[in-house]
Amino acid sequence: MNGSEAKTSPDILETVFMSFRNFLPNASNTNITILMAWEKTFEAGLIGQSALFARIGEISEILEEVNLQISSLDNLSEARKVRARSVVSLFIPAVTLANINNNAWSMTSNCSVENCGSLGFLGDALRPHFSENVLSEQDVSEILGVLEEVKTLLNQNDFPLRLKIILKRKLDVLIWRLKHPEFETLQQASDALGQATLTANQMEKLCPIDSSREAAADMRGKLFECFKKTSEVAERGGKMVVAGKIIYDVAKPLLG
Repeated sequence: MNGSEAKTSPDILETVFMSFRNFLPNASNTNITILMAWEKTFEAGLIGQSALFARIGEISEILEEVNLQISSLDNLSEARKVRARSVVSLFIPAVTLANINNNAWSMTSNCSVENCGSLGFLGDALRPHFSENVLSEQDVSEILGVLEEVKTLLNQNDFPLRLKIILKRKLDVLIWRLKHPEFETLQQASDALGQATLTANQMEKLCPIDSSREAAADMRGKLFECFKKTSEVAERGGKMVVAGKIIYDVAKPLLG
């Protein structure tokens, strides 16, 4: 994706649900559940079950966000707002946890190509009012390189085991996120980088060995620079969400 492009929340939803629909069954007598379809969509084998449920939750939040965006548009008639919200409502059952073990066949008509395309049209309508910047391919490549460096430091040093496991999971999910920018907002990736930075900072404070403490400080510094870059790009595309701003304010003093 070109760094000069901007995307909207419906653009992300269109891409996500076009992928999701590829894993829906072709007949009602199959045993494929909605959860199984999400596992294939987000490659749960790579990112883990906890990260999978977090991603499903994020898609639910994006759907809610789009409804709020629709309601806030002054140049859209009430009738068109009702129609737009009805399109969004078709996809909510797929991210409702109470439905997660239902047969995925139930989502086949909701997630039709036509309905996914309607999300794209909705994105076009919202683009002048709600869009965000995206990272350039060069930025993504550089950040991925840094994350691999951090993983190497993580594997080569003696850190508190619990935090080491937590940070490794965060890094694996971050790498997956950055390789699939079409599936989420930049703000979400930036927030995840901020959380990884705070984990590295906690690791630095708890390291009993000087050499490991220095390595943790190095990881924290590398992650913070990546977080700062993504935050700056996200902020130029629109206001940072409250959660991202809190993480930024907490993480900023870490470099002194």
